[in-house]
Amino acid sequence: MYSGTIASGIITAECTEQEFLYSSTLYLHYGETLPDNSPLTVMFKCGIIHPAYDGRMKYSESSVDILFAGNVPTGIIIVVQNKSESFLCITSGSRPKATVHWFLANDQVAYGIQDVIRSDNSGVEYVESNLTLTPSDDKHHNMTLHCQAFTTDNSHYLVSTELKLFVQVPVLQIDLQMNGMPITNKTITVVSGLSITFMCVSGLSRPAATFLWYQGNDLRGIGPNLTLTPTNKGHGKALYCKAYNTDINSVVYSMKPILKIKGLPEQPEQFTVKLILQNAVIFTWVPGSSDGYKQTFVLEGSFAEQHRWEEMTTVSEDYCRSMGIVDSISSGTSFMFRIYAYTSIGNGSYADNVLSVTTLQCLVDSFIRIV
Repeated sequence: MYSGTIASGIITAECTEQEFLYSSTLYLHYGETLPDNSPLTVMFKCGIIHPAYDGRMKYSESSVDILFAGNVPTGIIIVVQNKSESFLCITSGSRPKATVHWFLANDQVAYGIQDVIRSDNSGVEYVESNLTLTPSDDKHHNMTLHCQAFTTDNSHYLVSTELKLFVQVPVLQIDLQMNGMPITNKTITVVSGLSITFMCVSGLSRPAATFLWYQGNDLRGIGPNLTLTPTNKGHGKALYCKAYNTDINSVVYSMKPILKIKGLPEQPEQFTVKLILQNAVIFTWVPGSSDGYKQTFVLEGSFAEQHRWEEMTTVSEDYCRSMGIVDSISSGTSFMFRIYAYTSIGNGSYADNVLSVTTLQCLVDSFIRIV
């Protein structure tokens, strides 16, 4: 961003509310003058309508100091690749009229030139020479442009100010990738709760493209990469990115694959001890949802003083969904136990609670303890 009178520009701030990302934009209009090499404090305000506020907008505010750079270097003209631009070379009055030549670097331009001759009552003539140029990146970027004018002797000529062409290259196409691999299918299968990185890749562009990510209609991120942790709420929604650089109104979209989200098993609940014996412990629990995938429950144990976990037994859903026994353990010993479930999709989370259990010393001297 530069100070002085500019054509246009934007500053974007981000406002977050839980996992959703919103953007707030400060628009700088044509002809607006910015401070030169001094900070400008910009206030961004984010609003959200919530039932708790009776439908009224609730705002949060944040400010940022932005330091604008100095003026755009003189002699540079910004053009867009393959977009025609007109340049005008106007001579002062002369008799006879001047001849105007255009030059790109040291090469004379022989096309796209149209001269208009005007004269006054004394016969002095003025030339307006119009050059229409369609810039290409490889040919015109960083090339200089100027015009020359002479009357009777082309060895004595006047030279205009020299302009340097900065050719912007618009984003024309973007590709969607997942973990570095191109996405070609209309449906993507991902796992709920497991983070995955998506990339939006563009070809050559100048300046660098701005990328925006959407899941359905929700803005999810800004930048070429998006790390997404899928949830069941995103099932059936399209994921895509869009990009622009030279013109905010000229937006390019990626393909829009639909997310099919497979669920990891939810953590078991109500994990409790049902029965304690001399060399065994019986546990019960309530299975969590698994999106229809068959679950296997894993009971892990650790000596109370060691905190080194190892698998004690597994219980298949085919055998029993809510009860398991850990046997062949030492009598009179303290253990800690925890449980999780897995499916063909992956491992779920552990139950919220860890159980501390001490097995009985001897069945002859002790009653069976029923919990």
